[in-house]
Amino acid sequence: MSVIFEKNRLYQTLVIGDKGVGKSSFAFANANSVLPRDLVNFMHFQQATHTFEANGKPVELAVWVPLTGRAYDCTRRASYKNVHGIFIVYDVTKRESFNHLQSWLTEIQQWNGGNAQKVIIGMKNDLVNQRGVSFQEAKQYAASLNIPMFEVSAHEHDFIDIIFKTMISYIQPDIHLTLIRIRSEHSVAVERNMQDQGHQNAAEGEHAHREIGIDDVPPVIKRTTKPSEQILHQLFFQQYNKSHRMFSLFLSSFFLYI
Repeated sequence: MSVIFEKNRLYQTLVIGDKGVGKSSFAFANANSVLPRDLVNFMHFQQATHTFEANGKPVELAVWVPLTGRAYDCTRRASYKNVHGIFIVYDVTKRESFNHLQSWLTEIQQWNGGNAQKVIIGMKNDLVNQRGVSFQEAKQYAASLNIPMFEVSAHEHDFIDIIFKTMISYIQPDIHLTLIRIRSEHSVAVERNMQDQGHQNAAEGEHAHREIGIDDVPPVIKRTTKPSEQILHQLFFQQYNKSHRMFSLFLSSFFLYI
């Protein structure tokens, strides 16, 4: 599967997890552009585009958040086959959302087949007194599955950028980072996550072990401010055509029985 353009590398990612865990806050942090509300209602997805530059070339990460509710289950499941990466999100203050991670991973396996890169995200780690899942427990769980894991709060936009860059490095091996250099007021939190978690790889030996370096050298992958709308327009019309075909099929079937 590939949704890569010659001039602009486009990577599609999905954000899933229980309702209220912070999926939208994660997806929209530092977004270059977002899907208009009327298209959200039509497509049953929220979407944010994050534009970076890697090795002098533009790279875009489209982050899709399916609307929650049983009415949207079919739409969400159908989207798994079209993504390069999946963020599985839980709330560190809600034990139940952590316990449900296995259900989400089972759904991914069923509908994606394990083709997409996965990253587990623990949101709201700034609510220390309300914590229901320890960092160590979540780290051990992710390590047992060989999946990278991060904790973050919605306010740590710089750190969320690092997570997006890390996902890009897993998806596209030719621009993966062997050294991530960070300039951030949250450097202590970043260092704890990056070093303690060790970036458990999706496949043993697939990527070089990541290290942390804090200095004034720009990162290999850096954010830019000029988004491209190419993928947004294309995906809209793809979804429109698909919905139109499904509606036409429904009408055809309906009239057969009247």
